[in-house]
Amino acid sequence: MSKSKMHEEKINHDYNERISVILYQYRDSLDISRKDLALMISTTDGIIRQTENRTRKLKITEVLIICAALGIDPNELLKVILS
Repeated sequence: MSKSKMHEEKINHDYNERISVILYQYRDSLDISRKDLALMISTTDGIIRQTENRTRKLKITEVLIICAALGIDPNELLKVILS
């Protein structure tokens, strides 16, 4: 694997980590359970758990759906992730 590809994968991994952590912290601060969030976005609590445990990557559409459910401005999430 080339150095540039390895660097790109590290950056992607770092962003995925940040997204998962921030969404977990926000959900937790609102005292919303994984099960409740799963019901809000028509998925399973297992998917939420995998995402928060960083064993599953989120698609951008899933990030937007979760943001809407939790009342997060996606632009603000992006600013935090990039900071």
